[in-house]
Amino acid sequence: MRVAVPKKEFSKALALLSKATDKKSRLGFQWAKLKAEFDKHLELQGTNGEVYLTLLVPAEIETEGEVCVEANVLLKAVKSIKNNWFELYTEDDKLVIKAGDLTQKLSLRPVEEFPDFPEPKFQASLPNFVLLQGIEKTGFATSKEKDRLRYTLEHLYLDGRGNHLRIVGSDGHRLAVLRFDKYPLDLKAKLYFKSLKLLKELLSNAGQVQIGVD
Repeated sequence: MRVAVPKKEFSKALALLSKATDKKSRLGFQWAKLKAEFDKHLELQGTNGEVYLTLLVPAEIETEGEVCVEANVLLKAVKSIKNNWFELYTEDDKLVIKAGDLTQKLSLRPVEEFPDFPEPKFQASLPNFVLLQGIEKTGFATSKEKDRLRYTLEHLYLDGRGNHLRIVGSDGHRLAVLRFDKYPLDLKAKLYFKSLKLLKELLSNAGQVQIGVD
């Protein structure tokens, strides 16, 4: 793999990705996968086993390929770069970061060890503010307890049956419901409470949002 990427967009994407690879990861590591394909953006993926995040960054792709590298270490290395653009390429078993006279090398992990990502089937489309309002006004009511018996309450529910959309949060003691009459959807979906903060950041810069289940 060999690509040139803009620092601003790449750093922003990596910062978001790092939030999806937290220290409590079920995978036991905080790794991200970078994938470069001709005529496409550079794809970044990260997961903690509960939240799966894929981001696209504009890039000039010279050679295709994919690598698995520790997300936080890569983010720290990129932050030290002063150039607007820099190069990423593989050399032996290392990922090389080159910007002007600055060269850094990071260890890689076998791509085969990176988990498979779910492939959602998109069922509906909504303006971003619908989900933002739903998270802000009902997300507080979801259960934050680690209890298998209460696992279903650790989610925000989207129910689009009938002529309206309901967004519901509950921890078994309190119940928060937000109803939208202008958006009738044939949809049932749930959002894990640990993803809500990250999702709000992503939605703040979005327009129309597609929703689906895997």
